[in-house]
Amino acid sequence: MVNCLRQEPGGNRIRCMFVSNLNGSSATPSLQPGQKSMESVLEGDLVMNVLRDGQWGSFRHQLVSHDLKEELTESAFINVLTRGDLSSLRWISSPQHRSVCISPTVQTCHVYYSSLNFRDIMLATGKLPPDAIPGDMALQQCLLGMEFSGRDPTGQRVMGLLPAKGLATAVEADRRFLWEVPLSWTMEQAASVPVVYATAYYSLVVRGRLRPGETVLIHSGSGGVGQAAIAIALSKNCRVFTTVGSAEKRAYLKERFPQLSAESFANSRDTSFEQHVLLHTKGKGQFLPQVSLTSVKHWRK
Repeated sequence: MVNCLRQEPGGNRIRCMFVSNLNGSSATPSLQPGQKSMESVLEGDLVMNVLRDGQWGSFRHQLVSHDLKEELTESAFINVLTRGDLSSLRWISSPQHRSVCISPTVQTCHVYYSSLNFRDIMLATGKLPPDAIPGDMALQQCLLGMEFSGRDPTGQRVMGLLPAKGLATAVEADRRFLWEVPLSWTMEQAASVPVVYATAYYSLVVRGRLRPGETVLIHSGSGGVGQAAIAIALSKNCRVFTTVGSAEKRAYLKERFPQLSAESFANSRDTSFEQHVLLHTKGKGQFLPQVSLTSVKHWRK
């Protein structure tokens, strides 16, 4: 609580006096200014002052050295030894994957590339607790990695989606979420496709039931999901509006998608995109039903 309060305006003035007796018989003195012990504590001007069984001390975050044994292994995954401490990222040896999996839909794939998604960053930095992930994944050692590219047991180049454990040398992947990598793609390119395109396709086509000729508004078009949504909408001959936050992002999307015109772009830093869309759709966006999924909205004609 004190750490949080210190982040607030004027928080540098906060000092804490905390009684933390371990011995139940220890007397708890009155923490009033003027007492000799209190005067010495105040003179020290420490943020955290802890009184434990008659002695004053403090709490500190100490880096603990991890005396880990290093060994050569063909099966490993990446994880943080201390949640929130990116300097503790390490390769950790894992059990060899079995050649015969429990489920007939699961097969072992060798990972060539694995992408970092925003969820991975949030988990590694400690900003997202493991129990926020659905299912029993919070009990797993490795939670990092949601997509990969590599080879299946037959040697076929594949890319796939995973609930977790993608930052590894090998993964147990569900065949239902594996796709063959096109010959014109590199494995590095393929590793960046599954999450964003599956998200955009599920939002627009499966749930939004996007049809040719409809109009789509895509916020943050230069992001991964945004680019995937633009590509899917254009492939269905839809009219696309997208918001960006800078001239550089606008120029990038114009080069990436030549089908986009100047009127396709609006500002994502304020609400001016509303009037922009209403102007170029002759007010249709204001009155017809909207579907909002992963920063995507579309209108029926």
